[in-house]
Amino acid sequence: MSGVEPHEAGLASALLNTTQQVGGALGLAILSTISIDAFKSKLASFVSASHGTVSRQAANIATTHGYTTAFQVGAFIAFAGLLISAIVIRAPKELGSDANPVHAAI
Repeated sequence: MSGVEPHEAGLASALLNTTQQVGGALGLAILSTISIDAFKSKLASFVSASHGTVSRQAANIATTHGYTTAFQVGAFIAFAGLLISAIVIRAPKELGSDANPVHAAI
């Protein structure tokens, strides 16, 4: 929240919290969809290979495949976020002692 005017701090904080909540819900929905899609795809390949019957072991393998696929996509997203953060976020240069408005007002 650096760089936000003091009279806009509440608005910036609310926007940050809302973005985090929506981002988490949207991320979970996307990864769940990916997991279910990978599960259905793997199960369909077992069904076609076994001519219509699926064992419990095949269903367990398909479930594991779905979770693994979702975790791999989630890891890729986290790594992409790390790279973007490392490239975009820069530490501010040191400013003079009178540049800080909080300390200058005291």
